[in-house]
Amino acid sequence: MEKSKRTRLYICLAVFFAAAFVAGTFWDLPVARALYSENNRVAVIFSVLGLYLFFGSYVFLLGVLCRQLLVANSKGENGKGANGKRWIRWLILLLFVYLTLSTSALGGGGFISDSVCGFLFPEKTGSLWEYLLAGLILFVPLFPLGMLANKDRYDKTVVRRLIVLLAFMCFAFFLSSFVKSTVMRPRYRITLLGYEGVEFVPWYSLLKNSKFLMSFYDLVSDDLGSFFSGHAMNAMLNLAIISAFAGAFPKVKEKEKSLIILAIAISVPIMLSRMVLGDHYLSDVAFGALAGLKMCYSVEKVGDKAESFSLHSVKKKIIGCKLHREKSRSSLNTGLFTDW
Repeated sequence: MEKSKRTRLYICLAVFFAAAFVAGTFWDLPVARALYSENNRVAVIFSVLGLYLFFGSYVFLLGVLCRQLLVANSKGENGKGANGKRWIRWLILLLFVYLTLSTSALGGGGFISDSVCGFLFPEKTGSLWEYLLAGLILFVPLFPLGMLANKDRYDKTVVRRLIVLLAFMCFAFFLSSFVKSTVMRPRYRITLLGYEGVEFVPWYSLLKNSKFLMSFYDLVSDDLGSFFSGHAMNAMLNLAIISAFAGAFPKVKEKEKSLIILAIAISVPIMLSRMVLGDHYLSDVAFGALAGLKMCYSVEKVGDKAESFSLHSVKKKIIGCKLHREKSRSSLNTGLFTDW
């Protein structure tokens, strides 16, 4: 899709979600009451789909990027067959295996959390081993699939854009976690438990005595993680993820426009599922979507700058600065001797 069309799409979606955010500010509670359906199966399916698309795409693209770097190391960036050092290849593999395992553990933890599929695992303890086991089953296999799908391709532009995208996806995850742990807005389904003090609060207000209420009622931080919706942000990030797939795989490039339309169509039930399950209010979802659109725009802008960046251009600038300084010094010395 052309950049101008993509920008117009972002603007249209931003206007829609901004209006939804304003509406949610005034009518969050009535909307939540109208949509809530405890453990609705269809909503659970779309909620799982939203989580899987984000973490699954991340792990798969890690495999693509890892393979691209290994090919660059073995053949050389110019593709002339210059063999790279073996220790560099091992270092790349170890780094990406660590990233894959840690990302898969986070995704596995999200999968078995109370806000997604926790009701299916009533005996879970929330240990790291449970998260890692779920991640090994659900996400880790996507890493070798990404390596195999890339084959022996290497494209410097693809590498830079993948690094930018993966960095922003990582930032998006930690931003969502930080905001949720700071705002601590109770999820709608938690307010229905009847705990005194744990009640509906608007997004712009803070829950009083949140730390005390968590310990008193034995709540976890996820129970007070309503604002904002990470699922909505990730659903919008799928627009940038599809662009990355189109850049890495030529066959996908031909279907990029159709895939973007599909991503938008899927994002709607994913966002609705979070409200149906009582995990988020309308304002949470709308704000998350706006944050995701901002991420998409930033990924595109930073990716363009990274594409034009090269070590050769940096060296030329450094050499140019040195020459400019030498000319300035010589002209200054000449002027001093002339005056003398």
